[in-house]
Amino acid sequence: MNYSEFDLAEGNDIYFLRQSSVIESFYELSENIQTLALATYMAQLASEVVPEGTESEDTLSLLLNTYYILAKKGFDLKTAKLVFEIKLLSLHGFMPDFLGCNNCGETTDTLLFDITSSSVRCCNCTNVGFELNASCLNIINYVINSGVKRIFSFTASNEIINYLSEIIEKYCIAQVGRKLKSLDYYNSIF
Repeated sequence: MNYSEFDLAEGNDIYFLRQSSVIESFYELSENIQTLALATYMAQLASEVVPEGTESEDTLSLLLNTYYILAKKGFDLKTAKLVFEIKLLSLHGFMPDFLGCNNCGETTDTLLFDITSSSVRCCNCTNVGFELNASCLNIINYVINSGVKRIFSFTASNEIINYLSEIIEKYCIAQVGRKLKSLDYYNSIF
């Protein structure tokens, strides 16, 4: 995978490539099939979330930073996937407010996340949804509120990462409206 710059010339009904140059090579991503599958899923998810024909510098920065982390740092793949999904959905307005109950405003250490209605509520307002404890809420809020270069600067137990990854993956599928083939492939080899 490469981050490249292309110089195009407009023809009658098509564009012609006049010149291209590689800005950053992410060759290291192809050295591990799981990493390559994850990078492919991230690119496909970004293309599904960003409206066609719009520029999104934030999404490009997120994707490039995540690729850099995967290629150079040996970062945990599940954590990278989780962080990428949370930040991408947040950048494009798909994430609800996780600071407290979306209904009554109560801030507690446990909230319920209903992926169908895209809402976060306290136990007094609903009994529907995935339970998010303080650790889960801290991770989500940290990723949402941090700059792209800092979103990977936290630690969490594998148990929390696995639990939260399952929830956020289901939420991504619900927001996109279908399961992506690249995600199916990634999950089949992980």
